[in-house]
Amino acid sequence: MYRRAGQVLVAALLVATPTWGQMTPGAEPGDVLTVGQLVVEVGAGTSLDAQDGRSTAGMQPLVRVGVLPGVEVLAGSGGWTSACFGRCAWSPTTAFAGWRASLPTQTAGFTTAVSGLFYYPTRTDHTQPRLIESSFLLHVDRELSNAVLLTFNVEVARLHDEATAVIRHGEGVGVVWAREGRWVPLARFGRRAAVTAASVASPWFVEVGTGMRTSTAIEYEFTLTRGLTSTEPGWGVSAAVAYSHDFRPRW
Repeated sequence: MYRRAGQVLVAALLVATPTWGQMTPGAEPGDVLTVGQLVVEVGAGTSLDAQDGRSTAGMQPLVRVGVLPGVEVLAGSGGWTSACFGRCAWSPTTAFAGWRASLPTQTAGFTTAVSGLFYYPTRTDHTQPRLIESSFLLHVDRELSNAVLLTFNVEVARLHDEATAVIRHGEGVGVVWAREGRWVPLARFGRRAAVTAASVASPWFVEVGTGMRTSTAIEYEFTLTRGLTSTEPGWGVSAAVAYSHDFRPRW
């Protein structure tokens, strides 16, 4: 659920939009959990790039809890990564924690929310500096009909190139269909925030997938990603399962 800077996190159960590692521009509707609602998600994915070969991420947990009206907190991990699939050498990646809050204003049918995340590398080798990174997302959503949601994201991230901090931004758009049905197709297009040289193309991608609800509490999601520039892996496949529970009293 999180593969480094800009790759994003979080899948709200009822809107079917997962994320791997960090919030992904174009992938994150700004839905905020209600007070007492809990969402637990676990995902995994693999990518194949002609230059860098295959990489895999697994056991990527995410926990979200609604704590106040219009406010939720979340925490999780980018899980473990490997340069192959199966019996390989695996290493831990990044732990993160953050929050999401809906903004009270609504204009012309657009709703907005803001998310903030803080990341800490947990790799056991010493080639990476152990420095805290941060990412902030603006979510702008617009329901085009009862079945179609259009979402737009802007991400501003403070990342580290070795020991030097830089500010990068990403943006994207996403469309989610049939939000109340069993199958929830989605498509997204965007650019991730990432540390790249001025002469290197930004990591643009396009992604399609679907969510599948098997009950009111469980949802599965499957996505296929295609990198559009050399800084984004050529192909990626990911899957996640999310469980939702409401702790609010029924009376």
